[in-house]
Amino acid sequence: MADNTVVCINCRRVGPPPGPPALSCCPERKEVSAADVIGAFAAILPAHKCGLYITHNEHRDVYETVEEHLEHLEVFGAEDVVDRDTMIATGEVWRVQVYPHTPVGFYAFTGPTLEAVLLRCLEDSNG
Repeated sequence: MADNTVVCINCRRVGPPPGPPALSCCPERKEVSAADVIGAFAAILPAHKCGLYITHNEHRDVYETVEEHLEHLEVFGAEDVVDRDTMIATGEVWRVQVYPHTPVGFYAFTGPTLEAVLLRCLEDSNG
């Protein structure tokens, strides 16, 4: 999925941005409420029967570099890392960890921005 992919706030269609100032591809372009934004956000999150966690810069809590942090995460073999070089350059690490069926098995998406990680979640859920 391209970096410029968006989800329409009205119909939830996934595609290219509609162009400013719209947040919608739909002709009526309704006013966007906080509830609309929250609903769109919830629609992007992966399906899960157990936990879902979003973390930001967890490496800073334990005085690790981004490289050290990613090495620790990758030990589990469940990590899908998006744009490692940008994370290292910026020091920014966003992560979505999902327990889809049971509290035992999980997978995770890690990237330099929340947008990159959520787009990867959306791409994964769309198959």
